[in-house]
Amino acid sequence: MSSTTANLAKQLENFYDGHSELAVFQDIIGTARLPNSPQETDSIIVITVDTETHGERHPPVLQQLYSEPVKPGLLLHQRLLPNTHLVNNAPFHKGDPEKNRFGGTRFTTHKEAELFMDQWFTCWPLNPAQPDQGNCPIVIMGHDVSGDVSGLMDSLHWDPSITGSLLRILDTWAMARSVRIPSRGYQIGLGTLVSHYNFAYRGVHTASNDAA
Repeated sequence: MSSTTANLAKQLENFYDGHSELAVFQDIIGTARLPNSPQETDSIIVITVDTETHGERHPPVLQQLYSEPVKPGLLLHQRLLPNTHLVNNAPFHKGDPEKNRFGGTRFTTHKEAELFMDQWFTCWPLNPAQPDQGNCPIVIMGHDVSGDVSGLMDSLHWDPSITGSLLRILDTWAMARSVRIPSRGYQIGLGTLVSHYNFAYRGVHTASNDAA
């Protein structure tokens, strides 16, 4: 990790301190800029993440979809080889990895998946012509995303903070709560969220579908 990467991430972290997750996201994608938003926010890469398990306490079967919202998305659906014969049948989380609708599916070992995550979080140079200047800061986004990040850490023994590029983790569940999207209870499910915005919710609890 270069000092440029660390310094930029710290600078932006300080700028966003005290702002809501929704305000931060809107500033990043440019729909509602915060006052005095630095130009460096244009370099932020947003990676959306979702993991699925075949039981309440098992490693993820499905991995994540990646996308950069201010440019055409890059989609990748990973499945861990030791678990490819399994289907996630956890209560309220039933899904089928064969019903992936977004991005190509890659079958990987745990080690390959871990190495790929390291590469994915450090492959975005601030200046492609001068890659030694450091990498773009990364924001992770997902729905109830703390469980997905925990799944990556428990299953792959991979911590996004070690890359030095991680700026912040944003949760669409918290954003939905902040704008008071109607729901039957405190927890706003992904189905409720996408229905509110008139999206079809198909192939549920398949990692790439949910992340998309």
